[in-house]
Amino acid sequence: MRIVINGAGAAGIACANFAIRLGMRPENVILCDTKGVIQDQRTDLNDVKKPFARRTPWRTLEDALAGADVFYGLSVKGALKPEALKSMARDPIIFAMANPDPEVTPEEARAVRGDAIIATGRSDYPNQVNNVLGFPFIFRGALDTRSTAINEEMKVAAAFALARLAKAEVPESVSRAYGGKRFKFGREYLIPKPLDPRVLYYVAPAVAKAAMDTGVARLVLNVDEYRERLRVMTEPGRAVMSVAIHKAQELRKRLALPDGADARVLAVARQILRDGVARPVLVGDAQRIRDGMKGFADGEYEVIDPRDPPRNELLLTRFKERSGLFADKAELNSYSLAALMTDLGMVDGMLSAADRIYRETVPHVLRYVSRRSNTRRVVGMHIMVLKNRVMFFADTTLNITPDSEDLADCARLCVEAVSALGIRPRVAFVSYNNFGSSNHPEAEKVRQAYELFTARNPGVDAIGEVQADIALAPEEFRNILEAERWNEPANILVFPNLDAANAAFRLVRVAGEATALGPLLLGLKRPANVMPRGSSVQDSVSMAAVTLAMPVLAGESGLHPRVKG
Repeated sequence: MRIVINGAGAAGIACANFAIRLGMRPENVILCDTKGVIQDQRTDLNDVKKPFARRTPWRTLEDALAGADVFYGLSVKGALKPEALKSMARDPIIFAMANPDPEVTPEEARAVRGDAIIATGRSDYPNQVNNVLGFPFIFRGALDTRSTAINEEMKVAAAFALARLAKAEVPESVSRAYGGKRFKFGREYLIPKPLDPRVLYYVAPAVAKAAMDTGVARLVLNVDEYRERLRVMTEPGRAVMSVAIHKAQELRKRLALPDGADARVLAVARQILRDGVARPVLVGDAQRIRDGMKGFADGEYEVIDPRDPPRNELLLTRFKERSGLFADKAELNSYSLAALMTDLGMVDGMLSAADRIYRETVPHVLRYVSRRSNTRRVVGMHIMVLKNRVMFFADTTLNITPDSEDLADCARLCVEAVSALGIRPRVAFVSYNNFGSSNHPEAEKVRQAYELFTARNPGVDAIGEVQADIALAPEEFRNILEAERWNEPANILVFPNLDAANAAFRLVRVAGEATALGPLLLGLKRPANVMPRGSSVQDSVSMAAVTLAMPVLAGESGLHPRVKG
């Protein structure tokens, strides 16, 4: 590869040295200044430029560009004539970084070279070269390791970290920050976006590791723990899910992903592999799945095509048994197959992650994955992450008019799940009413649910029936609720019906600017979850980890017996 750099000031010299550091052959790095190519016949070169004097017949920038692969512009507006690009090699890379206006604009470059790959320093063009992608996080990694210097190895580590990030799936939060535009590695997206929060936990840990490897760090860090700590800072839900994520990474279980050829499911599968939380089992059109997983070895994931399902008599028998009145006409699709494989223990869990309407996908789970024997109904629990607290809302998705027994059982399932995440549960049975002041059947239902729950779970903090604000801010209502009875806010809210629960979680998500994770499906014999439409890839990856790890965490804590079979 040959690179031509126009501009031999501090920036040009630094970029030339860095290109060589990254592996470019020195003789293939050609510098130009206002007098032309820096070559060995010139007598006007200072000590900084002399090391770059090449033995070459080229004298002008246009001469040097003939056959060149890369152009770096660190000079002035208009320094590169568009016609000069015609002689460059195939797919020329043009980084025109003069500010505020580049050496050549993308429009001018593409007019003569449609195959050009272009970056500038401008935010109104694709591929913005912006120093905020590097400097803050290089300093962060250096300071957190108490480094005595920032050396070349640390800068190289930052560059490679940014290269890895550029090829990673781009989360919806970044797309929203740029007006909803979707980004995928390619000609229009070579460099991560300046507003991408992931740059922090990609670059700083890489720099910290390089500092430790080269002996300039005075503080030794566990790089994985350091990365996770930084990641929690940028992803509110990550802190809640961290216990499950770590467990899933340790277990590396098999997770069925139906609709496996769907673009979003493929993005989730790729990120699951990058994060090391599971071994994806993609269920869908085999050829399309393999096309979408290019870059990953076949041994890293599995593909199952519903047109050629596993040869398992019990699977087909159970499919017919549970398909209801139209069993003879029922067709095994990717959702029913993934659910049946989960139910029979052929995989360790299932996650529906396609961008589909919830009510289209959740019936497959409820029909083909068995309930736990001690559970009345499967319930949906949302995790609500606010700035200063985490709350759990149930049942937000499934049961429209639960009775008191259903509500008591829902609370028990939520307690098990919250405890498995390493959080001490505090349950509030929410009503419009407080402590028996109304005899209305709806208030009575909630009151009975509270009594049933406390009788069966004596060691769990609970209150009910109670208004939500009192349960969440008891200090403000000491005229109603003494500290001895309820001294801390609730974190699990069990609502009297689906209307109340669903409205509450949506209001809190929008008005409270909360991150809503879930819903988690609780009460199944084997783990299976369904992501609602609009969920981000990263939320789906977190849910994949929780899906596989939570049953293990709950079993390890003794919250409920492990189901065998």
